[in-house]
Amino acid sequence: MNITDFKSLFLVNDIEFQEMKKDVSDVHTFIFKSPQDISWKAGQHGVFRFDNKKIKGRPYRVFSLASVEEEKLIRISTKISNSPSDFKSNLLKLKPGDTLKLNGPVGWFYADRIRRPAAFIAAGIGITPYIALLQRYAMDTSHPKSLHLYYIAKQGEHSYRNWLEEFEKNHSFLAVDFIESRDEYKALIGDYTEKFGNYARYYISGTPNMVKESKAQLKDMGIESKNMVNDPFYGY
Repeated sequence: MNITDFKSLFLVNDIEFQEMKKDVSDVHTFIFKSPQDISWKAGQHGVFRFDNKKIKGRPYRVFSLASVEEEKLIRISTKISNSPSDFKSNLLKLKPGDTLKLNGPVGWFYADRIRRPAAFIAAGIGITPYIALLQRYAMDTSHPKSLHLYYIAKQGEHSYRNWLEEFEKNHSFLAVDFIESRDEYKALIGDYTEKFGNYARYYISGTPNMVKESKAQLKDMGIESKNMVNDPFYGY
């Protein structure tokens, strides 16, 4: 992490809403047109705000971008319950042509030219930055020969599952495990750490508690902190 990862926080763009798609159960994906002058690294997040609309409670949300610049769009996904916040209620009311304010994108959760094996660990909606990272890896000939995604979601509610299965089928550098329990995850990541240890890099994205627990587990397995990178996932 360095200061340049946050220098674009003060850059503000209007982004135009295009469409919304429903994913598993309570997960919704929102797609916006990308302004021509905006740039970001795959894996970064942005601060999203409504303009000229009073929002009860917290007036902004932070979401990871599940898209890369080449797509010319900004894609975010978030969980929306049956009793959503005022912010998320207004997200559901967006119509094509409506705009939001976007600060950023910013952050250190990216994987530029990593040549070592890497484990991507995701829980729930924490999968979103990896969708962008995987696309970037596919474009970069220097990607590692071994990349493993461990995706944990209760009751098989894995967002982007069809996309991930298709991506895995077309890219031999990736292996994906769709996991439903902590015990299953612990066994699988234990096998990975035994094989690669501190030669690999470990990326973690999920709720703050999930990130904390995962880092503690990896530490117990002998993984050094310098080989862990976590996403400050605020978009719930």
